[in-house]
Formats: sequence, C-alpha cells, structure tokens
Amino acid sequence: MEWRRHFRKFHSPGLQIKFFISYCLSVSLLCGSVGLVYYKTTRHALYRLITKDAMSILQKNNQTIDQQLANIENYAHSFVADRALNDYLSQYQDARSVYDYYQLDRPITRLLHNYFSSSPSIFSAYVLTRRMSYGELFGSNIIPVQNFPESSTCQHARDGAGRTVWIPTYDFFQEYGQSSIPSEKGPYRDVFSAAKLIRETSDDYVILVINLLNDVYSQIFETQFMEYESSYLVLTPDRQIVCQSDAADPSFTQDLSVFDPVFLKGSGYTLLEFNGESFIVCYDTSRVTGWLSAWIIRQDTLVNQFTREMFQNLFVILILLILLPLLLILFINNKLIRPLDALQYGIRKTGKGDFKTVVKVGGFAEIRALIRSFNEANEKIDRLIKENYESLLPAKKRHTCLGVPLSSDSS
Repeated sequence: MEWRRHFRKFHSPGLQIKFFISYCLSVSLLCGSVGLVYYKTTRHALYRLITKDAMSILQKNNQTIDQQLANIENYAHSFVADRALNDYLSQYQDARSVYDYYQLDRPITRLLHNYFSSSPSIFSAYVLTRRMSYGELFGSNIIPVQNFPESSTCQHARDGAGRTVWIPTYDFFQEYGQSSIPSEKGPYRDVFSAAKLIRETSDDYVILVINLLNDVYSQIFETQFMEYESSYLVLTPDRQIVCQSDAADPSFTQDLSVFDPVFLKGSGYTLLEFNGESFIVCYDTSRVTGWLSAWIIRQDTLVNQFTREMFQNLFVILILLILLPLLLILFINNKLIRPLDALQYGIRKTGKGDFKTVVKVGGFAEIRALIRSFNEANEKIDRLIKENYESLLPAKKRHTCLGVPLSSDSS
C-alpha cells in the first residue's frame, strides 16, 4: 500500500534526508564555534568600544554642566564689579539705622535679579552681611542672618578670599540651623552653592551666595546614562557626594576611598571592585568645580547584554541557514525527487508485468516529458498484448474443440 511505502521511506531515510540532517548538524556546530570565537575575540574590544563611547558622553555632559557653572561664575564676577553694587555697599556702610539698611533691599534685589534670574539652574541668590540678607527668591528658602556666620558656606566663602567657591550638596535647613526642619525632602532642600566674598572688614562682611538644585546634574546625566544598566556619582576631592543616581548601588558610597587614585588621573576609565563585583568606571573632572563625575557600569550586566544579543543574532542566522536550504530541498523534492521516485516505482511494477501502470505527470519539464514517454510506452505495450491475445484466442478455442493441441507452428 502507498502509506506503507512512505512509512518505510521515513523509517529508513533516503540520501536527501541524511544529507539534510548532516547539513543541519554541521551548520549548528559551525555557528556555535564561530559564536564562541567571536565572543572571546570581541569581548575586550567591546569593553574598549563601550568605555570610549561612555567617556565621550560623560565628557560632553561635563562640558555642558561646566559651561553653565562657568556662566554663573562670570555672572558673579560681573555682579561684584558692578558700579551700582559698590554704590549700594557704600550706602550700607554709611547707614545709621535699620530703616537705612532696609532701604537698600529693593535696589540690591533688583540688581541680583538682573544678573541671575536668566539662569534656569539658579533658584535663589543672596547678598548677606552680619545685619541683613538681600536677595531675589525663586524658592521658599530664606537664609537666616543670625545663623549664617556659623555655616560652612560662610566659612568657605571667607576662606576663598574673593574667589568663587563651590560648596557641595547640603541640607539647606541643617546648614543654617533652622529650628523647624521638614520631615520630608522638599524640592529646595538639597542644594549646592557658589559663594564669593565681596568685601570684609573687622566687624562685618559682604558675601554673595548663589544656590542651585542638584538636578543640574541629574537632568543631564539620567537622560544620557539609561542606555546601559548603570549609575552615576559626583564627588568632591574630599569624598563628599554632590549628586548620585537613585539606582546607585549602596556599596559605592560605603568606601569612597577607592576613588582616590581616580582623582589623581583626572579623566579616563578603569575597572574597580565593589563587594566582589567588577565595575567599569568612566570618570571626568570638572574644570570649574574640581568635582569628579563617575559613570559606573556593572561589568557582568554589560557582558550578559552583549552575550544575549550575540546569541540572538546567531540563532536568527542559524534558522535562516537551515530554513532556506530546507525550502530549496522541498522544492527540489517536489519537482525532481518525488516524480523520479514515482517513475521508479512505476518501472518496478511494469517489470512485474503490470503494463497498466500510469505514473502521475509532474516535476520539471524534462521529468514530465520522461514520465509521459513512459506512460505512452506502457500504453502501447498493453495495447499490443491485448491485440495479440485477442488474435490468438479464436485459434486456441478451435483447436481445443477438435482435441488437437496448439503447437508452436500453428501459433
């Protein structure tokens, strides 16, 4: 029966099936070997490529932030050199009453507004003395005059002796000793500042304080550093944290001494260990503040991401290498192998005396012509047999009736 013939062919596969299976195994082994060699040879090249790309992004981000901070320094320098400010400060020195001090609040605040309101990074700017606090407020925080002399901001500004000093992120309420500290972190609580001593006498000082939110860093870094599973960290040379990503691993801040060799180099990338895990650290130092910006990428995550993408690509290539030949084999099987197999089966039946065998015409043009010739030959032979049989049958009947055997001569 037909199904038994197909079952025997499946149970004892032919040459084309054996060839296809061998081809699939060979292609699989080849893709696996190529993938392994490619993985080993490109792993270090991948590290260099990604670290260079990360360094380029980090340096551009630092340049963007440095430009903003340098503009603020220029604004501060121009503000201090402004002739109107010096006139107001002369009036301040000549003041004899509290009313005289308050009379200067509006012009000094207006002057601060002219210089610093155009920068979106600044939310407040003050001119502080021992007696007064003049300033334009964009937030809700007010620096108490009585607590300012004891703050580190005041000390850094006085130690700077006229230079613009950058104070890393601090808690605004704790810095200035305010009695009522909110229980929750507000938008203007964690700030960093630029401070500049304008003038100082034996009993008084004049200090410019410019407050900025630390989202100056986060707004730029978080939009750029999400391509890889990573985190960022901004540090001062004395290991104070200016800013860090929300996803930063707590182990980074447990021992910041690992960044000490990095500060000596200024800019570059290295491999650091945190709690037994390896991290690629790209770092760059600000030319304005001297703070270090570090982009920290987990090495295993990078490798796993690369490995996953590599094997996905290899799997697609393997499927294509198997699927395309399979489609070709099926096409050839339908057009060549199957018609020839049917023709071979018909020849075997014909060899056994079955001249009524008709093979279904199919396949390429040459195969169809061959099958038609075979069918025509079978048809002619079958017709000749019938004609010979019909011509001999009357003679055979006549001799049989007379009781004379049919000899070879009579036939």
